[in-house]
Amino acid sequence: LTQPKTKTNPPARRALISRQPFARLFAAKMLQLFGAERSIHITRRLRNVPLGCCTRTCSGGPTRRKPLDSAYKPALVEAAHREAVSRSVTCGAGSKRFSMLLPPPNVTGELHLGHALTCAIQDVMMRWKRKQGYEGVWIPGMDHAGIATQVVVEKRLRKERGVGRHDLGRERFLEEIWKWKEEKGRSIEGDLRGLGSSMDW
Repeated sequence: LTQPKTKTNPPARRALISRQPFARLFAAKMLQLFGAERSIHITRRLRNVPLGCCTRTCSGGPTRRKPLDSAYKPALVEAAHREAVSRSVTCGAGSKRFSMLLPPPNVTGELHLGHALTCAIQDVMMRWKRKQGYEGVWIPGMDHAGIATQVVVEKRLRKERGVGRHDLGRERFLEEIWKWKEEKGRSIEGDLRGLGSSMDW
């Protein structure tokens, strides 16, 4: 932005101009919108506001913020986010209903980026519908009966014990699949919750 051409450059105008690019842009915009004297008044008031330490909540009351940690601590951030999500899931309950199923991930191991992408897309859709006044129901789940799970469990048995599903028999092989499902299912559920998605657990 260029400064408007004037015959004189009053002290108030000069006081607003800084060598920093952002400050120059801010000052030019303030001058354009409010004029020199009003801009000085506004910037002096802003100077007394401590940045990042005080904000207003949605209820209107002031709240104090702690300074940010120097290192990112995912456990703290994700725990706070999960708590906020669990409080906001009930928002938007109305007469209209919008239901959605999570495409159940196979319990073949850990979740990957594709699962996170699916959750993110569905989460956006669900939150948008809730904002529109729908009663949103997003049902999570896992698929433990797929052929992919059978293949993974059989590979594990061959590697660890040197036996296959025919050697064990149907009942014992099913027991092994259920053990695998319990182990990996807990991990997958923890990962899904850790994503911060607003599923109805």
